[in-house]
Amino acid sequence: MDCERAIRENVAERYLAGTLDSQTTEEWEQHFFACEQCAQQVEILQSIVPALREMAPQIRQEMKPQRPVRRWFWIAIPVAAMAGLIIAIPSMDVMRKKSPAPAPVAVSKTPGFTLLAKLDPPAYKAPVLRGLESPAENHFRQAMTAYVAHDWPHAIEGLQRSLELDSKAPAPRFFLGAAYLLAGNAQAASAELERTASVDSPFRDEARFDLAKAYLALNRPDEAIASLWSCGGEFAAEARSLITRIQESRK
Repeated sequence: MDCERAIRENVAERYLAGTLDSQTTEEWEQHFFACEQCAQQVEILQSIVPALREMAPQIRQEMKPQRPVRRWFWIAIPVAAMAGLIIAIPSMDVMRKKSPAPAPVAVSKTPGFTLLAKLDPPAYKAPVLRGLESPAENHFRQAMTAYVAHDWPHAIEGLQRSLELDSKAPAPRFFLGAAYLLAGNAQAASAELERTASVDSPFRDEARFDLAKAYLALNRPDEAIASLWSCGGEFAAEARSLITRIQESRK
């Protein structure tokens, strides 16, 4: 999945409507987590679709042909331009004469969790070197150069090598979990973040917050809420806010 295909096939709109097949959904979610542009598109669509649905009766009334069907054509163009996308608005009267009105489509709750699971890359500041690096530290430094460049595959590879040499180092494991999630592999991310969140380290609270994001990506909101409740320090307020948003998305 790439941006060009997503635009060509209206993937974001179909995703929010719950009409994508399982394979395309998986491909889209893997792309979505790593693409800021597509993530912003989905957020915009989520905000305007409810408004357009509320306006649908008024739009249909204004679009009713008074004489020829040609009038419908010219009205439809500015309406489509205003909306900026094609959404499932009930068919107009002129089209209902040819086929029965479609049944309402129930929108899945999963897209809401996917948006909430979107992770901003945890901040990283390279430390000042004080002496010679160990081999594990060397791999970590190189991996984080790729991480800062949002090159998740190379970051993951380097962090794995660092952990092979020093499995108890908290920083490589935390950033490995984050890189997995940013690359769209929520299952691997949850495994690494669970280990980081369970031990005392400077990354514990942030790991618990990011672990909640991984759980949301896996559609496990109850576990996400439990992880958020355990967040402390500077992540406590943000964790409580996310809990509220999760609960609202489940209504």
